[in-house]
Amino acid sequence: MGLGLLFDRLMTNGVWWKDEAELAEALDGLADAGFDGKIGLSVDAYHGQAADRLLAFIRTAHEAFGRRDCVEITSVISADDGPLLQTFRTLASGLGGMLLMDGKEPAAIAGEGRTGRRERGKAATGAEPAADGEELRIDIIRFPYSASAEEGWSAGGDWFKDDYCAGPGNVFYVHPNGKVAVCCGFANENEDLVAGRIPSDGFATIMERAASSSRVRMRYETGLGEARKRLEAAGTTFPGRTEDICFFCDYLCKKSLPVALPFH
Repeated sequence: MGLGLLFDRLMTNGVWWKDEAELAEALDGLADAGFDGKIGLSVDAYHGQAADRLLAFIRTAHEAFGRRDCVEITSVISADDGPLLQTFRTLASGLGGMLLMDGKEPAAIAGEGRTGRRERGKAATGAEPAADGEELRIDIIRFPYSASAEEGWSAGGDWFKDDYCAGPGNVFYVHPNGKVAVCCGFANENEDLVAGRIPSDGFATIMERAASSSRVRMRYETGLGEARKRLEAAGTTFPGRTEDICFFCDYLCKKSLPVALPFH
């Protein structure tokens, strides 16, 4: 609060803990500190966590926060998500809920139930409507896979459509080491996209640095699509085309391409 920053989502793989006592201590500490945002659980084919450990994490989070809608799942789409769907079904069954689908895509794990810190006195059948947070709801947010700059270009295809990075997220993303990036796209570990560090920098300082960075303004004001055109006009030749804006952003960062162009 003193830094002028509030966290609305904390990201985790959910399986970092050594035992459930350590897990409960960490999540109870978050709840007692007043955190009331979402716990973002990264679950996809690239993480490959065991379903039983994910289930233990979710149950402990529900217990700590006293509600069954405090967790959401973020998931990168892969070529074969059959095993992942089975993981989601296992989680749903273990939580007493069901996996909701939107066509072929998983959308949420939902159901009804009551939590550890709330009253358990009334049965669900015939009881009054569930209080806020008592019904199981875990939204599953799916993202397309983004290639890194090392993974190469597409030989054909079209160029990405510029959205001024609204898709990756116009947010501040705090890494575990305290570095604050200006988006939540996968390229955000590059120094070009880092605007500060907590706890040494507050909101005003981070905003000032972001606003004064030509590399940040190129992405949010000029747009990466326009930047590409200007770089090509100035003599830059790209190895191919890509429809992935995060890939292109990562490529610019890794290659340290000049931004001493009129990007404003």
